[in-house]
Amino acid sequence: MTGLQAHYGRVFSFGDSLTDTGNAAILPATAGGPFTRAPYSETFHHPGGRASDGRLIIDFIGGSLRGEVN
Repeated sequence: MTGLQAHYGRVFSFGDSLTDTGNAAILPATAGGPFTRAPYSETFHHPGGRASDGRLIIDFIGGSLRGEVN
């Protein structure tokens, strides 16, 4: 199917063991949890408010689709 392209605006993942970034979403960054400072999200080169050290498989999938990873 040459010449056809699919365009995706978003990819949704419902937090299984391969894509879960933790429960940081329920705590504001101002709460001062450990996820607001290194080493959390260190592969993003700044604390990202995610309870993981950085990118997960879903981030790479989204990036390969030229999507924004957040």
